Amino acid sequence: MFSNASHKELKDSVNSVATPLAIFEHATSGGFQVVTCNELFTEVVDEALSLINGKPIDDIFPRYLANQISHGCNESIRRQSSEELEVTINRLGTNRWWKCLITPLVQKFEDRTRLMITLIEVTEKKILSKELAKANSRFKAIVTSAYDGIVSIDINGNILLANEAAQEIFGSGGLVGKHINTLIPQKFRHKHSDYVQSFRTSDVPSRPMHLRASVMGLKSNGQEVPLEVTIARINVEGDTEMTAIIRDITEKNELIDELNQISTTDSLTSLYNRRYLESMLSKEFERAKRYNKTMSLLFIDVDNFKSFNDNYGHAVGDAVLKKVASTIKMELRDIDTACRWGGEEFVILSPEIASEEASLLAERLRSAVEDMQCNYHGLNHNVTVSVGVCQLNDSHKLPEELIRDSDETMLKAKKQGRNKVVMYE
Repeated sequence: MFSNASHKELKDSVNSVATPLAIFEHATSGGFQVVTCNELFTEVVDEALSLINGKPIDDIFPRYLANQISHGCNESIRRQSSEELEVTINRLGTNRWWKCLITPLVQKFEDRTRLMITLIEVTEKKILSKELAKANSRFKAIVTSAYDGIVSIDINGNILLANEAAQEIFGSGGLVGKHINTLIPQKFRHKHSDYVQSFRTSDVPSRPMHLRASVMGLKSNGQEVPLEVTIARINVEGDTEMTAIIRDITEKNELIDELNQISTTDSLTSLYNRRYLESMLSKEFERAKRYNKTMSLLFIDVDNFKSFNDNYGHAVGDAVLKKVASTIKMELRDIDTACRWGGEEFVILSPEIASEEASLLAERLRSAVEDMQCNYHGLNHNVTVSVGVCQLNDSHKLPEELIRDSDETMLKAKKQGRNKVVMYE
C-alpha cells in the first residue's frame, strides 16, 4: 500500500504510527518530494500538512539538512537497503537531534521509487552525553587540584613514609612503622602480599595496580574505601623501597553510579527507560533463543491519556503516569523488567513465562490499574489501560519483532473498546 497509494489513502495509516513518519517519492526530475506524512512529522518540521504534501525536500528543510537527507535517500535507493542518519533540526532556537531511518519501499514502481522516512528523537541521549562529559571534566578538575596520598614501604612491607593526604584517606595519623597490611582489608591481604613481592622482583619499575585488580583500602574505623593506586620501585641508598600514589575514588564511583542511574531510568516514573529495556530485551532474547526458554512481552498504553492533559493539565497527566507506573511495579515479579517506552506507553519484559501466565499477569495489571485510586487535588481520576501480550516464538528473529507484535496487539485491544488484554495470535 505504501508503495503506490495516495496521501488520502495513506493518511490514517501513517497517523497511527507513534513516531514522525513521511513517505518520499523519487520523481523523474531527480529530486524527492513528500507523498504523505503524519502529524508528528509536521510538528518536527514546524509546517502545516497542507504546506508539506507534494513539496520537494528543499522546500521543507534547510539546505544543509535537505542535502543530507537527499544524499541518504539516494544511497538507500542505490543500495536497496535502509540508511540511518543523525540529523539536527533547530526549532524555536532549540536544537533537537533525531535518528533518521530511510527505507526503500519497493525497488521500482514505474519510473519512480518511494522511500519511508522515520524519525526517532535522540535529544535526551545527546544531552546526557554532554552531561557525562561535563561530569568527567568536573571530576578531573577535582582530583587534579587535590593532594594525593603517598605511602612508602620497605621490602618487608613496613611503612616508612605517609603524607598528610594518605593519613586523611586512611583516617589515621600514625601510619609510619605499621605494616602495609593494616591498610588492606583482611580478605585481600594474602593476595596483596604476593602481588607486592612479585612486583619487587619484576623488571617493571612502576605499575598502576587498578589494571591488575580492584584495590580496596581499610580505614582505621574498619570502613573499606575504594582506591586508585600506582606503585613504583625505587632505590634509596642501596635499599629497595616501594612507593604508592593513592587516590580515594569514592566520589568518582558514586558519580559513575549516579550517571548510570540517570542514563537508564525515566525521570518521571522512576521505571527503567527505553534504552535500558532495549538492552535488556536483547540479552533476554538471545538467552531465550539459545536455551529454548519462554519469554513474553507486554505492551501497555494508558487509555484516552490525551484527555487528562487536555481537560486537567499536564500536571494531572504526569500524576496519572506516575500512579500507573507504581501500580505496575507492585504487581511484577522480581525478574520482570518494567519500562516507560515513551509518552503513555509502558513495556513489561517477562522472562521464563509463557503466554497463558503472561495473559494472567496482563489481566492482573489491567485490573490493578482500573481499581487504583488516582487522586489529584481532591479529584479522583479513573484510569484504564489496554494491554497487548506476545510470547516469543520461532517467527521472531530479532528483538524488534517481538516489540512490534506486542505493540500491534495492544492496538487491537484499543480497537476492541480499550481496557482490555489481547493476546498475539
